[in-house]
Amino acid sequence: MDKQLLFIVRAIESIGIQVSTIISDLGGSQTLWKELSISVTNSFFWSPTIQSRKIWVFADMPHYLKLLRKHFRNKGFKLNDGTIINANIIREVLEKDTGENKLCYKLKPQMLTLRGNERQKVAPAKILFSATTAKAIYHFTENKRASDFFQNR
Repeated sequence: MDKQLLFIVRAIESIGIQVSTIISDLGGSQTLWKELSISVTNSFFWSPTIQSRKIWVFADMPHYLKLLRKHFRNKGFKLNDGTIINANIIREVLEKDTGENKLCYKLKPQMLTLRGNERQKVAPAKILFSATTAKAIYHFTENKRASDFFQNR
């Protein structure tokens, strides 16, 4: 996708629909984001039909989820109250969640070490940041802050 998107915006707005937001997959939209000067510090472009109106640009949710997993795996998170949440909490759950009746049967150690094209898959990130993982964290570690973090992603 490139700046030709502006022609689509014009066409949509010409029939009376106001475009206020676009959502795109970051993987295929690098050209568009560069052409519209979209960045961490600028998340909008000016409407091609009404120059004083902003059109906001967002990456798609699967991409955000993969970025969340990447940051969690590489650096972890420091919450506002000072709580540190990193991959060690998942390692602890994996160590304790053994036997026939596993709580997180889909959670695998490899999800913390994905390489190459495996990092592009959304499913491992969805499993990692799931209600099931949140419940297992609380059950095995009694860490309510970490459990709440995973529950609310």
